[in-house]
Amino acid sequence: IEDIDSTVEKIKECCPNVTYLSLLGNPGYPDQLTDPISNDEADYDRYRLYVIHVLAGSLRFLDSRPVTSSERKDALARGKFLRTVRFSEEESQVTNQLEFDEIDTMMDLTYSPLPKSIRNPHDHK
Repeated sequence: IEDIDSTVEKIKECCPNVTYLSLLGNPGYPDQLTDPISNDEADYDRYRLYVIHVLAGSLRFLDSRPVTSSERKDALARGKFLRTVRFSEEESQVTNQLEFDEIDTMMDLTYSPLPKSIRNPHDHK
């Protein structure tokens, strides 16, 4: 499963009373151990709060630990804003190239912070 968000939405539709859910080991899962470059602890926390928000009515256990009351409160307050947005590799490359081209256009590449004329050592006052 690569698209965790839509999967969780489908689980909500198909199994509205789910109490235990583990998405460990899926490619879309924000796992810091297997992919530390793309994921960090904050990614996992956002994922966890989003899933708890979507499955708020029934979920008691997510991945490897129980859902706490403080997580429920936090998910209720901000879970709807934590949906994961991922770009495809192709979209990412196109976006990066456009950004670099725009930067090159905006910047004057002939700029130099040095003075245009050369000073004589005797010019010092």
